[in-house]
Amino acid sequence: MAGVEIGTLRLRGAPHLATRAAFRIEDGLRTELSDSRRLVLIRRMRPGRSAVSSRPEERSGAIRLAYEASTRDARHGRDAGNGSALNCVWFESPAEARRMLLAELLAGRRPGGWFWRLAVPEWRGRGLEAWLAEIVERVLGSGNEQESLTLILVALEHSNIDAVMRAVQAGIPASLPSPCSPSRSVRETPVREERGLSNTAERAAAAIEAAAELRALLPAAMRDRIEGLARRLGAGQGPVLRLLERLLLLVSPSLALAPEQLRKLASAWSELLTLPATAPPPPLGSEKASPSEPPRTAEARTAPSSSPIAERDPSSDETPVRPPAARNAEAPEPFADPGPSAEAFPVSPGKSRSDAAGLWLAIPSLIRLGFREWLCERPLLLRQDAGRTLLRSLARHYRVPAEDPALAAFEALDEIGETPDWARCWRSGLDGWLRRRACVPLHRLVWKRGEVSLADDVLTVRFPLDSADIRLRRRALDVDPGWVDWLGLSVRYRYVEKGR
Repeated sequence: MAGVEIGTLRLRGAPHLATRAAFRIEDGLRTELSDSRRLVLIRRMRPGRSAVSSRPEERSGAIRLAYEASTRDARHGRDAGNGSALNCVWFESPAEARRMLLAELLAGRRPGGWFWRLAVPEWRGRGLEAWLAEIVERVLGSGNEQESLTLILVALEHSNIDAVMRAVQAGIPASLPSPCSPSRSVRETPVREERGLSNTAERAAAAIEAAAELRALLPAAMRDRIEGLARRLGAGQGPVLRLLERLLLLVSPSLALAPEQLRKLASAWSELLTLPATAPPPPLGSEKASPSEPPRTAEARTAPSSSPIAERDPSSDETPVRPPAARNAEAPEPFADPGPSAEAFPVSPGKSRSDAAGLWLAIPSLIRLGFREWLCERPLLLRQDAGRTLLRSLARHYRVPAEDPALAAFEALDEIGETPDWARCWRSGLDGWLRRRACVPLHRLVWKRGEVSLADDVLTVRFPLDSADIRLRRRALDVDPGWVDWLGLSVRYRYVEKGR
């Protein structure tokens, strides 16, 4: 017997006969329709007066004829379009209808066909994130929703990891730290380097130890929900590994510079998920850091002066920039006057006025100096969020207030610890390079007023048009850097006229 559901039944006749007529039509539909596993959706069906006849054979014949007439133009859901000209749409199963609807939403399309609300009644016309959040809660709540697990895998396979992340975030109370930015201190951590280990087992253990350290930097609520979801989906599956990679990039965006290392850390994290909940990560030998000696990595002991910081400009005949002596490196620069032209800069609605918006103007110079290439050669620094550490150390050195909107991208991070040696050297080298190349000291660059707005992973910095510095413009040091992979941000500069 086929399962039949009637949305609206309209009868014409005496009111006291309505109940009996409805029973006969429903009974006829359930007994006369073929026992098919397909999901068949019919917009309108007109059985006629014979469908409520007291004679069973006459009633059955009328229902069969009405069903055949209603399904004559039947189309599969993928070929139905919006279905406005169709009276019948079918799917292989309700599960197929849910997968197809999710694929439509993931593609950015808004399904408008009449049949979607009938095929997937729990959708209720909501957007992708709201529906996906309900699916995630169903999985985390019961753990037995195989069909819901399949839908989450569909979302991950469509490379829409951000949508899954937001769906997981939707179930976290607003009072907890934002999962999109880890709440932690950016400081040097004693992580072992795999190159110095002798065998495969030790390298695997080192990767697990590193993954455990990075995992611990995420907000606990977000970490527990993602790990619970990963265990139900299957920790070793490709889509789950990509989800774990996305979480690792939240902790340290500069890991994007080493895809192979990122994959190894995600695989190590997936192995951690298969261990008992109380089991600690496998130890790495008996060597331990001395508690009286502050932890320092190999990269922290290697100052950029041992690898010259050179501009990637073949036409330049200048010698590579070497950081000057660091004896006065920690002496903070005085506040710089941003200039009278910035005083009348109007603040646009929805944006925040910053006295140190020029902090983000250091990015093109860092790119020219080869900061990205320098990071690629130091795998340990990639795990320590080196890009944001450098910018925050610049802000702290020049006494940028913590509440300044220029630091909005770091608001979910704790105050950094002691400034690493390599960050001091880069600051000193960048300052000297800017003085020689553009005659602009670094503190003048940082203390340029503007507006800063942050939306998702896009940071837009607006400056008044008359504050554009020709010294920077001649060297192309104020051009849009665009997507900066070692920051995990797309940085845009805008120069606008006053009053517009």
